[in-house]
Amino acid sequence: MKKKLLLSAWLCCMLHVVVAQVTFKGVVVDESGKTVPEAVVRLEKTSFSTVADDKGEFVLSNVPSGDYTIQASAMNFTTGRFPVTPQSTDLKLVIARNYLNLNEVVVTGTGTYHRLKDTPTPVEVLTAKDIERTGSATFEDALSALSPTISTKGSYSIVMGGLRNKQVLILIDGKKLSGDVGGDNDLERIDMSNVKRIEIVKGGASSLYGSEAMGGVINIITKTPTNNIDFTSSYRVSKYGTINQTTNLGVNFGKFTSQTNYQRRESKGWQLSKYEEKALTKPTRDTLVETNKQAMAAYRSNVVSQKFTYDPTNMISLYAKGTYYDKRTDRPVSDYTYDMFYKDYNMAAGGEYHFRKHVDYITFDAYYDNYEYEKGYLKETKSNNITYKVGDRQFTKRQRYFNSTLKGVFSIGENHKLNTGLDFVNDYLRNPESMEQAKSAYTMAWYAQDEIKIIDRLSVVAGFRLIHHEVFKNKFTPKLSAMYALDHFNFRASYAAGFRTPNLLELYYDKLSGTTISQGNKDLIPEKSNYYSLNAEYISKYFTMSVTGYTNNIHDIIDRTVVDLTDDDKANGVTKRYLYNNVSKARTQGIDVSMNAFLGYGFSLGLGYSYLDAVNRVDNVPLYGAGRHTGTVNANWNKEWSKYKLNINLNGRLQSKVFYSDENARSYNLWNIATTHSFSGSKAFVIEPGFGVENIFNFKDERPFGSRYATTSSGRTVYASLTVKFKQ
Repeated sequence: MKKKLLLSAWLCCMLHVVVAQVTFKGVVVDESGKTVPEAVVRLEKTSFSTVADDKGEFVLSNVPSGDYTIQASAMNFTTGRFPVTPQSTDLKLVIARNYLNLNEVVVTGTGTYHRLKDTPTPVEVLTAKDIERTGSATFEDALSALSPTISTKGSYSIVMGGLRNKQVLILIDGKKLSGDVGGDNDLERIDMSNVKRIEIVKGGASSLYGSEAMGGVINIITKTPTNNIDFTSSYRVSKYGTINQTTNLGVNFGKFTSQTNYQRRESKGWQLSKYEEKALTKPTRDTLVETNKQAMAAYRSNVVSQKFTYDPTNMISLYAKGTYYDKRTDRPVSDYTYDMFYKDYNMAAGGEYHFRKHVDYITFDAYYDNYEYEKGYLKETKSNNITYKVGDRQFTKRQRYFNSTLKGVFSIGENHKLNTGLDFVNDYLRNPESMEQAKSAYTMAWYAQDEIKIIDRLSVVAGFRLIHHEVFKNKFTPKLSAMYALDHFNFRASYAAGFRTPNLLELYYDKLSGTTISQGNKDLIPEKSNYYSLNAEYISKYFTMSVTGYTNNIHDIIDRTVVDLTDDDKANGVTKRYLYNNVSKARTQGIDVSMNAFLGYGFSLGLGYSYLDAVNRVDNVPLYGAGRHTGTVNANWNKEWSKYKLNINLNGRLQSKVFYSDENARSYNLWNIATTHSFSGSKAFVIEPGFGVENIFNFKDERPFGSRYATTSSGRTVYASLTVKFKQ
């Protein structure tokens, strides 16, 4: 009798498990009944989500039984909300086209998921489609074409809102892009073929992201495979032997996904001028001499990345990923004694656990990055009493970065969402030439942020970060922002405290470059800032416009200042010595305006304008690398026939002069046209040839080598590309 009772109880439990889970499946279509491929389908107030296949079909399985609301959204479509019950079958979700990018899900502004139009913190989004349409092959080209608030030059230099690369945090899937060249991030490592979108948060974001985010955050979100097989291969070629080759393979088997990416870039480089300005001491004058030095050095680089995800249950999600990068420059033997070699490898792993009906979750991540720089000698050279022969390698610099994060997101009632976490960071720097021993420093931090819904139209985000730095001890940074929604309008106001601790290079690294020395300073103190902004946004089906005014007051900003030469400097031919110092005050303020419109018949237009006033308030001179006026134009037309799609894009960047301490960079206009032709022999296979012209009006900054170039563009450039896509 007891065995029968136990058996009956077991059967009842098993039956309960079976009936407690349901499956929702169906198709997503537009108003005309045409399917919407790759639409995002999710259950509100849960973590259950999926992406529809190329036929618009979706499946949400193993869902706890109950009544839900399904959200369906896609690029250029409004979000649809559909109540469902356990009895709902063969769902047909109809969503309306809105033609503008309003439903993109973003995460960088608050650290939690929001629709772009609903995020309390203003976020600028550059989608993969935006980037592809402009024909941008590199990260810096994409930013220059689409964001007037950011200026770039080459694959290292970024200025955003008047603040430089070291004050702007660059992330890939939330992980810091660590390792630099001359203090600026090496952007060559970013594989644009694997970019899903780029999220840009302007102004102080230190409460969530810590040091280096006082000028803003650029978060690169990579792609995730949505089909059983996603394969893409692309090849692009232009003058001076410039090649960009990419291959991507994504595999999705439900609980397991794999994403493999490879990028190869190379160029023979080019000169803008065959002359270089040399300073002569006897007599003291500047003179022009012939040179083979290149404004854009010849180079070759490779990036390989791999990411695995595994979801053993509906509650648990795990991932592991890694990237390897190498690059070498090939410089003329006549003018240089060595080539430069760069290498980086990083790895990350973590997991996410959901509970309370998938509303709340915790995550843990660990990330390690190792970036190295070597010299490869072209001539027999004596350095630090060591003689290097042709072909010898000299290890020059190693940077290591380790970060571990424990984060939790918890819903407290209907009106609060708490985001809190613990961070640990360790930085490491070794340079045998300039440092007697390696240096390292750790940072521990606790942050918390509450998203509060006061009334239906008003939401507030309040947060802080408390850090302890090994050298600079404790620091507290608060943040407060609010958003009020009124029909088609959003109004936002923000305050954010920012900080940046001096990096190890600024503290300890003495670098000799040519005849110039940059000297570290152990007496530096952290930079601090107070950022204020007001934003007004209008949103409709065919038109959006956003205006943001801001001011950022920065104290103890770190910059290089010229100091007197030592006797040894003069004896060794050193002409200039810089020392890193804290400049007492700086201020950046400006207005950013953006407008996007769908004009009908496949035409769309995007306009952007940025006004920036960035000054060193000690001597009232403009900050290094800041430009006063910048504008962008992005005009697009697309047309679709049965098996052929045509896209034509015209984009332009209008840049006023950029300020530097020694000389200013010229103003310029750059205009590009890009065309993409898509031929689909089947739903699974697409061939896309592309043709375009960069720098249509052939602007070149032909001042002598070493000048503050406005742009390193080689002039008018015709390119051709071929992309092959396969999905199953």
